Formats: sequence, structure tokens, C-alpha cells
Amino acid sequence: MDAADEQRFREFVAARSPALIRLGFLLTGGDQHAAEDLVQTALAKLVTRWRHVETPEAYVRQIMYRQQVSWWRTSARRGEVVRASPPETAARDPHHQSELRLPRLPPGGRE
Repeated sequence: MDAADEQRFREFVAARSPALIRLGFLLTGGDQHAAEDLVQTALAKLVTRWRHVETPEAYVRQIMYRQQVSWWRTSARRGEVVRASPPETAARDPHHQSELRLPRLPPGGRE
């Protein structure tokens, strides 16, 4: 990327970042930090293709959408549950496998 392309990219980022963060905010369900991460990821992908992209905003929006959908699919597969605090520790079950003790074999019975 030459100096002129870099300057155009910087101008694009400065001008369009607020709108892109608002879109990210909507896509992430209101999570400001996730929205900023989403925009940053999309802009990092855009900068590698800057010379070849005719409509950079459309390209970034498409990246953001696809990235968020990918995250939704991945998190749905993992069954991840986000909580404000860790769950309570469950009481120990006396019949749990890790608590079972098997009888020891006599020395002659190990063969």
C-alpha cells in the first residue's frame, strides 16, 4: 500500500467508524466491546484488499455480518452460556464415579 492509499484508508476509517460501530452494536446485541472488536476485525481484512475494493463500506459491512454469523454458529455449537458470576458449586454426590473406591486385590490375585 502506497502513501496515497494509506491516506485514503485512514480517511475512510475516520469518516465511517462511528456508523460501523453502530452497526456492530446492533449485530452483537448491544455489546460495545464486541462491536468494536467486530469493526476492528473487518477493517483489518479490508486493509489487505484496499486497492481491489470498489465500495469499501459495503465490503466492510459484509465482512462484519459474515463474521458475526460465524460467531453465532460457533457459539451455538459449543452451547456456551455467559453469566455475570460463576454458578454455585454443586454438592458432591457420594455415588459419583470419581468418589468410588474399588476393593484392593490381594497380592496373589493380580495375575
